[in-house]
Amino acid sequence: AGAGVCSAGSCVECDADDESACGSDVCDVAAQTCTDTAAGTTGLCQPCVSDRQCSPGRVCAPMTFEGTDLGHFCLWRQDATEGGGPMGSCLSSRPYAEARADVTTVSGDTATICSLALTTCDALEDFRAVDCATPFDSDDECGVAGLDDGLCRVVDGVTNRCTVPCLSNEDCRTGANCNTGETPSYCNL
Repeated sequence: AGAGVCSAGSCVECDADDESACGSDVCDVAAQTCTDTAAGTTGLCQPCVSDRQCSPGRVCAPMTFEGTDLGHFCLWRQDATEGGGPMGSCLSSRPYAEARADVTTVSGDTATICSLALTTCDALEDFRAVDCATPFDSDDECGVAGLDDGLCRVVDGVTNRCTVPCLSNEDCRTGANCNTGETPSYCNL
């Protein structure tokens, strides 16, 4: 593809308003270039460069944690009805239970989204999937290094895995409960 879109006085390959040069793939709206990522194929809590990249009912929204910018991730629109969407209530889309209003997406739209309240997408990705060394002492092995977004806890007598902090069951994936008897509380493995 060529430089067929005028944006702020320059010719670029694509932008948030015109991704037609990219065909069925998406435009990296920040770089204003086409990618080789198909539209509508990126799932929840995965990095993204365009709203069109996210699966139906989701947008590419900025995430921060403890003041740290984490980039853009596909997250539910609160009004999404497709594919198990929140249908107006973020509490029905656990663990994406925190409603964030007036979020400007990477493509420049404004939406109310359902986000993670107490952790990051990286830590959620590590949940039950990443082994860690020592419970309570190896929390930095879980989630984003240097952030308090993941926890290392005991699964059984010989296995330790990453989990995420929680205040209630809504902060945990469906099927996992929040262990509020521990400090900090965490989603049971």
